[in-house]
Amino acid sequence: QTFVSTTTRIDIDSTSTGYIPSQIGLLTSLTHIEISSPLLYGVIPTQIAKLNFLKDLILTQTLLSGSIPSELGILGRLTNLNLSHNKLYGSLPSELAFIGNLQSLKLNFRDNDLSGDIPIEFSQNPHILKLDVSFNTLSISATNYNVCQALTYCYGVQNYGAPPCSKCDFM
Repeated sequence: QTFVSTTTRIDIDSTSTGYIPSQIGLLTSLTHIEISSPLLYGVIPTQIAKLNFLKDLILTQTLLSGSIPSELGILGRLTNLNLSHNKLYGSLPSELAFIGNLQSLKLNFRDNDLSGDIPIEFSQNPHILKLDVSFNTLSISATNYNVCQALTYCYGVQNYGAPPCSKCDFM
């Protein structure tokens, strides 16, 4: 019981295998999760959203698949969300744009299979400093061009009819 209530950090390297259990939501003192293992599979459990103190969620270079849980948008202390180099697919949840109480937010979704327009809601959070969506098929169009203007920098966006933007590295 003490271990569960006092664990603040999980770091798992490339030799670990398995999946992220839903019981991770019981580790309520966690502030940092970093997992980088090509042997990790499954989905991102929605129970991660119960980790109210979480500042860093880094799940990279895994076989995690499925959609990005919209529930992650309630992680009010999150400052670093890195879900790059996985097998995630679907759209980018607009709820992620409403992560609150931030001073600077870095979002990295590089090299997944995400598609569709980047939600306009991402233009409404002034704390998002960096958005990396390269090696996906996410786009900016004339209708959601404000996303580009609001970000400090945006990497890897497909440009479908939006005016050129000096802040974006279009593909």
